[in-house]
Amino acid sequence: MLKSLIALTIIPIIGFMISIGVLNNLAEDISISELVENVTYNCEIDYQAVCSSFDNIILLKSASIYSGLASFFIVFSYFLIARISGSNRNLISKLFPPLIPIVLCMISAQVLTQGVIITFGAYLGESFLIGRVHFILIGAIGLGAGIGALQIIGSIFSLSKKLVHTQQGHLLLSEEHPKIWDFVKNIANKIDSKPPNNIIVGLEPTFYATAADVVGCGDAKLKGETLYLSLPLMRLFNRSELTAVVGHELGHFSAKDTAFSTKFAPVYRGLGNSINALSSANEGALSLAKLPALLVLASMYESFEKNVASISREREFEADKVGVSVSSGKDLAYSLSKVILFSPLWNNVRIDNIKRLNAGKISENLSLIFKDKSAYNLSKQQLDEQKENILASSISHPTDTHPILIERLKNVGFNSEEISIENILKQGDSCSDLVDNIEQIEKDLTLLEHRMMVESGYAVVPEDSGETDTLANTLYIMAAGMVGVDGKLEQEEIAVAEQIGAQLIDTFDPTDFREYVNNLDVIPNILEVAKELSSLDEDAKKLIYSYLEDIANADGDLAVEELNLLNQLKRIWSLN
Repeated sequence: MLKSLIALTIIPIIGFMISIGVLNNLAEDISISELVENVTYNCEIDYQAVCSSFDNIILLKSASIYSGLASFFIVFSYFLIARISGSNRNLISKLFPPLIPIVLCMISAQVLTQGVIITFGAYLGESFLIGRVHFILIGAIGLGAGIGALQIIGSIFSLSKKLVHTQQGHLLLSEEHPKIWDFVKNIANKIDSKPPNNIIVGLEPTFYATAADVVGCGDAKLKGETLYLSLPLMRLFNRSELTAVVGHELGHFSAKDTAFSTKFAPVYRGLGNSINALSSANEGALSLAKLPALLVLASMYESFEKNVASISREREFEADKVGVSVSSGKDLAYSLSKVILFSPLWNNVRIDNIKRLNAGKISENLSLIFKDKSAYNLSKQQLDEQKENILASSISHPTDTHPILIERLKNVGFNSEEISIENILKQGDSCSDLVDNIEQIEKDLTLLEHRMMVESGYAVVPEDSGETDTLANTLYIMAAGMVGVDGKLEQEEIAVAEQIGAQLIDTFDPTDFREYVNNLDVIPNILEVAKELSSLDEDAKKLIYSYLEDIANADGDLAVEELNLLNQLKRIWSLN
């Protein structure tokens, strides 16, 4: 509060001091007796001009005093209301929406008033004290004040605009996707909550609930309560873990948390827009008159944010309890840990995808690529470090803030020491089967991602040169066919295929290879490809055979299907 008060009263104080200084200067230069004498004898001194100057100075002095008092009233009133409301959601919802526009209007008026004070004060000060006036500088200060006032007024209009959330995703209709809707409705019934109006899925690795209108999932704007589910994370979650997350998000709906966030998002936006507008583009004299208002608004935003953050923290704790009530503390712990550990991988996937697009390579399914990148091996030391990082991290959210994980787990009575990074990394049962036709949806969303990267200028797809790496593609087909012949995709086999493949040819691309692994149902049959390679010399065929044999043995279990395939290759290639 003190910082804001100083910031908003500094110009009135300067204006007051200038008026006092100029008055004292005039009093020293012209005494009353001299003035009377000169008037009596019709001297050259223009007493009317002198009186006019005194009037202007007195006006500056009065304006400075009243502006200072108004500044004190604005700052004191705002912070008093902020103090009274504290973390009380009901009070905040009643007080702040009407308060913020009023405060912004008053600050806008203060910016304009103080702009006049500083410009007129500078003019008087320079005229009487140094006998020289910098008109360009003074004009720039006044112009900056006018611009600042208009910018604040402009930001007020955003307060009345309803929050609209943009999300690139796919809308799941209940008649087309009964399994996921039944899953969500069952959880809603257990916690005595209504199911959401909309369920959308996307590639971004997060889960959230919102009551804001949603665009980006088709042509229509989605209204009501919307639940967002991440397809890549659903591939890494089991049903119990997904139950905990969905229960948590539906808990926000039942407690009217999303409605509260939606109501206050415009307030955040209005204050944020005012700050951004005042701090953008202008430098030097143009910013001088706007600087106090900028500091005050920033301080107000900070105090408001603290109150709302406190509320957000408490409701996250309550939503966690709801999630645990339909699952367990362990399920909540592992679901949140997976989000924290794997979510940063999405940025790497996007960067790699941009590079591939610029190289003329089109990935079919970024969700599966994300899943593949999550299956990595860590040393014991790295595991310990990862666990510490996870417990000290929080989950990002479009509209809310979240406490760190260790606090959330303590709140639901789960001992964080029980978390095993090995279990987090272990890919077992997936709940991806809850979404019908999931792979096609993922491919459609991948195409949207490609289009967005190209349209935004991050990627430029080069013209097709007509050249393909036949050797690499052949190797991808053979290796992918061996990995998937037993109906299982073992990470050990994939890792060996990538490691040895990179040793065999320099152009071996793990991402390209994963595309073949993830699309085994559409790639050419490995035996048909082997027949086409019959013309290779015996050493080349032995090298490829040895490569495929190493893949089959990578998991320590040579399946019957793998053995049969190897024997068939021997016959086709006439190998001893």
